[in-house]
Amino acid sequence: MGYSPAYTIFAGAMETIGAFLLLFRRTATLGGLFTAGVMLNVVMLNFCYDVPVKLYSTHLMLAALAVAMPDVPRLFRVLVLNREAGPAPRLRFQRTWMNWGLVAVEIGVMLLMVVPGVTAAAEMWQKNGPGAPKPSLYGLYDVETFELNGEVKPPLLTDPTRWRRFSVTKFGFVLIQ
Repeated sequence: MGYSPAYTIFAGAMETIGAFLLLFRRTATLGGLFTAGVMLNVVMLNFCYDVPVKLYSTHLMLAALAVAMPDVPRLFRVLVLNREAGPAPRLRFQRTWMNWGLVAVEIGVMLLMVVPGVTAAAEMWQKNGPGAPKPSLYGLYDVETFELNGEVKPPLLTDPTRWRRFSVTKFGFVLIQ
């Protein structure tokens, strides 16, 4: 996934949209179904590319399906049987200020969950993403002269001790051929 920055951004945006839909009661079913679809893609990537977070991503997908489960009979009635399902029952308090208080708490929890994650992701993107600063020696170098134990080695392809290429990756790792 990290090979394609565009796909990484797309996948992250889809996960964010699904998470946003899960935050509100009116869109929770849609969010559960949407997130389950997105997480199915993540689960398949993890299983097919042997990523070590298979169970975690599978649990997230199943949790998204669990959010949508209460409305499955209504969805079946509308989508398969082509019948009316009626509105979903809603939780309401007797006093208006309690309903608004619940909305305020939901928004507060949403901000507490979303803002730190977004800021951490932005910091990681700047630190390790495509626009991250590269080390000063970043690049691939052909070794023109090579000295081993004070002795200059001629550029022979048959010499297994002589370096031919020297590379510094964007993460600062050194590779020698």
